[in-house]
Amino acid sequence: MLAGKPRAANAAVVGDAASLLRIHERNLNAVIWERQLPRFFLAYAKALARHNLDEEHRFALGVAPARLQQIVDRVSPAPSSGRRALVSDMAQLVTLYARIAGCSAVFVRLEAVAGDASSRFHVDWLGLRLLVSYAGPGTQYLPEWAIDRDALMTNPDAICKNTNAIAQVPTGSVALFKGSGYAGQTGFGAVHRSPPLSAGNERRLVFVINAA
Repeated sequence: MLAGKPRAANAAVVGDAASLLRIHERNLNAVIWERQLPRFFLAYAKALARHNLDEEHRFALGVAPARLQQIVDRVSPAPSSGRRALVSDMAQLVTLYARIAGCSAVFVRLEAVAGDASSRFHVDWLGLRLLVSYAGPGTQYLPEWAIDRDALMTNPDAICKNTNAIAQVPTGSVALFKGSGYAGQTGFGAVHRSPPLSAGNERRLVFVINAA
């Protein structure tokens, strides 16, 4: 990992998984891998989001596929192409994240979100976090020029200097964010939030990976 104060923390949008490695570039604190998932996959994820699901687990890489299968089976045990695709995708993202973060174990969370969880802009206190919204709107984030970093600790409602600058990760796409725990990134982590849902009845299915 590159140390030293970033010259201009910013985001990059990429078109393939390998390019997520750009997160280690000094000037980037967010990399978004835009991708389109099959309709059957998205339909299954939307149905799964209607369940009462909030699972958080720590496990080593070698048991990831089996453990992820167990998580999904608790609420959706019937075999289907959507279930197989979801478990396979989560397992591949765990392997990808571990390679990028240089870890041998991970914390994962698979959660169905119905309300405004983490709806204020904030910076994570860890090193790297991977997020994907399989159903519902994706995570929102800010470019550096639209951030008032002095407000992060004093006035969260004033962090965003221009609401027109808010960017959103597309459904099914993968976001990789640096937090303040990344070497040399103290005070310059990616500023993001969960999209507000209180205005409607939409639910999200969110998958999160952190290093263990």
